[in-house]
Amino acid sequence: MATVQRRCPGKAGRECGTRFRVPSQSRRRFCEVCSPPRFRESAEPPPPVATEDPGPGPIEVAVAAELDRTGRAGTIEGVALLSLARDADRLPAERRAAVIEKLLRVKAVALAGVRAAGPDPVDDIARKRAERMASA
Repeated sequence: MATVQRRCPGKAGRECGTRFRVPSQSRRRFCEVCSPPRFRESAEPPPPVATEDPGPGPIEVAVAAELDRTGRAGTIEGVALLSLARDADRLPAERRAAVIEKLLRVKAVALAGVRAAGPDPVDDIARKRAERMASA
């Protein structure tokens, strides 16, 4: 990008004469002393907003227990499910229904392929085999 050197004519009857560089397509006529930029960075960042964490709500606790039971707490779907549960606990009642609907859809994906609690089929086959070998 090409730059052009210009001389500030000054403002309000005072002559400035400062030389400054601007991009060739710029319409700027005055130096930054005579005409400061419109968007200045603030001197101080705004103070941080103090928010108190209310802790886990009932939906979040139930979802976390279900994910721990199925071993899916560390998966992407499990984290998304926890996030939705946290939102469902903290939103007002009129917006909670939509979040719970999403939560149930994500839960179906997150817990897909999880078998019901019970004996492991491989362990069951091994047990039956051991019984047959012992009786023979």
